[in-house]
Amino acid sequence: VCEKELYCMDWAVKMMQKVCKVFSTPVERNNFLQSVANAFACVTMEMLQSIMS
Repeated sequence: VCEKELYCMDWAVKMMQKVCKVFSTPVERNNFLQSVANAFACVTMEMLQSIMS
């Protein structure tokens, strides 16, 4: 994870590591992480669209 412009990602990274320990297989873990990434992308796109309109 890249930390730029004084945004500390340490808390988010540690929280995701703890959550990922709940999943018993790498496939489940990867599916969860992919879902989180997709949700983040959707929220980001919605924010950008609202700013640009």
